[in-house]
Amino acid sequence: MKKILMLVSVLLVSNLVWASVPPAIDRSNLSLKAGSTEPGEPLSIVWLESLVYPKKVGGDRTILLGVRLTSRVKEVEAAFDFTGEKVKLDSNDGLNWNMSYRIPDEVAAGLHVARYHIVDDRGSIQRTVDFSLDDSATLAQNPNPFRMVRSEVKGWPLTVTQTGIAIQGGSTRMLQPGAKLTGIAKVPWYKVVFEDGKEGWIPLSMVVEPVEEYCQKGYEAYLAKNYAAAIANYKLVVEIDPTLVKGYLWLAKSYYQMEDLDEAKRYLAEALRLDDRDMSLKVLAAMLAADYFKLAHIQYRAGDYQASITNYKQVLDLRSDSVLSWIELGKSYREMGMGQEARSAWREGFKRDPENKVLLSLLNIGVNNAPAEALKPKVPTLLVDDSLTVVKSGKTNKGTLVESALKSVISLTRSLGTPMVEKGWVVKRDGANYLVRYLCEQGSGVLETFDWLVNVDSRAVSANNGNAKLLMDRW
Repeated sequence: MKKILMLVSVLLVSNLVWASVPPAIDRSNLSLKAGSTEPGEPLSIVWLESLVYPKKVGGDRTILLGVRLTSRVKEVEAAFDFTGEKVKLDSNDGLNWNMSYRIPDEVAAGLHVARYHIVDDRGSIQRTVDFSLDDSATLAQNPNPFRMVRSEVKGWPLTVTQTGIAIQGGSTRMLQPGAKLTGIAKVPWYKVVFEDGKEGWIPLSMVVEPVEEYCQKGYEAYLAKNYAAAIANYKLVVEIDPTLVKGYLWLAKSYYQMEDLDEAKRYLAEALRLDDRDMSLKVLAAMLAADYFKLAHIQYRAGDYQASITNYKQVLDLRSDSVLSWIELGKSYREMGMGQEARSAWREGFKRDPENKVLLSLLNIGVNNAPAEALKPKVPTLLVDDSLTVVKSGKTNKGTLVESALKSVISLTRSLGTPMVEKGWVVKRDGANYLVRYLCEQGSGVLETFDWLVNVDSRAVSANNGNAKLLMDRW
């Protein structure tokens, strides 16, 4: 039992330590030695990690040195196989130690090692990590050893908060509190431009983290309807932290307010890539889809079919269940003489609404113009009632009645300014089970469904699409 508890403890600690490595680092290019100390070593540490990044060094020969521990130590320094020089790492808490180091130009290419000496009052231990130096043309084309996301932003202002050492090329320089810098890249250290225009590296602990400040400034500008200023601040946010969903969301909302639908969609797509379950993103997607639909429909009515095709595709990128968009996309293709593409669009719409009379007619499905589905036996009323009862009386994972949860979702969507028309319940046979679907319409022709599969005998019910799963998890 003790061994199991120790293993769980180590795994938990390992996850915590790894969480400190920022997402900007490419872990596939990280040289890492991790584990607990061995019996008999002077220091007893549950978990420690020693790293060099990148493990394949090229270009400006700069590496990140790092040690992460679960117990505080007094000092960590690194030595190398190619020099007698020792480099002391910095730490604010005694647990996380970092330093940026530039390998001297005279060091030959090949395999090298960094040896960390970890010191405390109880004694010292060492850990050795290897890395390779390669000045080949391929690596030289990408001289920055840190993988960063860059945009049109030229940098963001930083203020030094404590005295410390910065790396500049192969040398160091001392910085005092109050010094003004320009951040141009962020890893466990910032790559910065000093006031004299030279570049270097400083630890994150030396400056005030500006993300929340820019979020606040962006939000205030948005409330003041100064959308250009909001965009400028939120671009800084995502430049500093490319994984922050709210930065992309508010960029999308700001562009939406400026009626720049394409830029709004671009940033919304990035936010959805990071978190496709966020309800705020889904609501904005529905609003964007509705605006693209209005534009496409106007173009379609005006005979500008090439433009309408482009914008119906934008709708369907955001909301693939917009049946009316599939219909009019197909009609636009037909008017352009693209019959195969037209039928392909209508078939996509038919997959989502097999009872749609317009699609049945366009695809020549059915007998004597009767819908094909009408020729199939209908679900008996008893089974319809049983299936609906099972779903409506079911409870979400948080104990809320499904019917009440649906009402809450619809009320929330309407309160955010999105038109919502409730289409009601539909029950269909699906193999041995029954598909119970609740339909709503957001905007112009954009359908939203919540689907469940029901076994009427066992009364088992399971969410069958993303909306139903989200409702069952969060309400």
